[in-house]
Formats: sequence, structure tokens, C-alpha cells
Amino acid sequence: MPYCKSIHQNPTGLPVGAVRLMPEKEDGTVQKGVFFPGTGWSHREELMVILSSRLAKEDISILPVDWTAAIPFRPIETVDQAVDISLGFAICALMGTELPEHPLVISKSLGCHTAGRWSHLMNVSASHILLTPPADCLCGFDDRQKILAAVAGEKDSVVPVHELEDWAKKRNIPLFVLPGLGHSLKAGKEACEDLAGRLTEVLDRS
Repeated sequence: MPYCKSIHQNPTGLPVGAVRLMPEKEDGTVQKGVFFPGTGWSHREELMVILSSRLAKEDISILPVDWTAAIPFRPIETVDQAVDISLGFAICALMGTELPEHPLVISKSLGCHTAGRWSHLMNVSASHILLTPPADCLCGFDDRQKILAAVAGEKDSVVPVHELEDWAKKRNIPLFVLPGLGHSLKAGKEACEDLAGRLTEVLDRS
């Protein structure tokens, strides 16, 4: 499996930084979500920090699978190769991790490709929030997957908004388009707070 052996590992056998302990509820159960990043967009981005904080109030802890510092994406020639490598990383990072029956999966860009393939390969029926999903990854989500919402930047040059608008409209999926933003979704704190609130509302209604 790509990168399984090359990642520096801790005594638990899981990649350092990829898995953190999840808080338990009073009844001893654990609710978890998983985050698959982009090639240079991690769980440390302000939007994910704020969204994770909002979800924690709903008793959902986000477990980041952070390959941004571990995988050198620049020399990788194709998207398929990058997805194969990130998929291998994700499988290793989540190995031995107990997930709920229907976990929440948040993914960004390349991570959307990985999320669809990981869910299918691991036979996981998940609820997905897609951040700037490339149009060619959308067919990778099988019928067991529930896509709650998608997010795009109005001026995204990598993922044309009109392609996502057509896709979301046909499937009745909420699409949040952020005015003036590109693929990086670098918004101010107020805009991040607003989007995190809207995504949490979608999750509450699901």
C-alpha cells in the first residue's frame, strides 16, 4: 500500500498527527467525523477550525487524516496517482480506528476523490460534505453515500462553479457558493462562521 511503510509511525502503528483521541460522551459512545484534506489545504485552515468547533458542540469530533506534510504531491504526474497515494495513506491512518455506522466525512478537493473511493473500498455508508469537489470525482460516490452539501468558491479556476451548480440542482443537494473566493476558500472569520453555521444546520436536518 503506498506510503504505509514510509510514514513515520508511533507505537500505536498509526501515522503521527493523523489520528487523535476522541472525547467520549457520558454513555461511553464516541461520535466521529473524518476529514480528508486537499493537497495543500489541511484541518488547520480557519474554515475547518471553526467548523470542527461547531461540530464538537453537536458531539461530533473531527478526526483529521492529514497527508499535507507527508506526501510530496508536486512530482506526482496525474490525479489518479495522487488519489492512489492519498487513499493508501488514509487506509493506514484509519486502520484500527472504530467509526460509527454512518460517519460524517468532510473532504476538500483531491480529498473528495479519496473520500469517495475510501468509502466504497471500506464498505462505509457515510454522510459527506464536499469542499470544492472536482466534477470528475462526483461519480465516485456510490448509492450508499449521502451527500449533505457542497461548497465552492465563486471564482474557482480549478472547479468551475457552473458544473457543480448543474450537478447539485439535479440531485437537490445544497450548494454554498462563496462570493469572490477561489479554490482555496480563504475567507475571513465572519464568512467562515456563517458557512460553518449553515453547514451545521444542514447536518442537523439530515
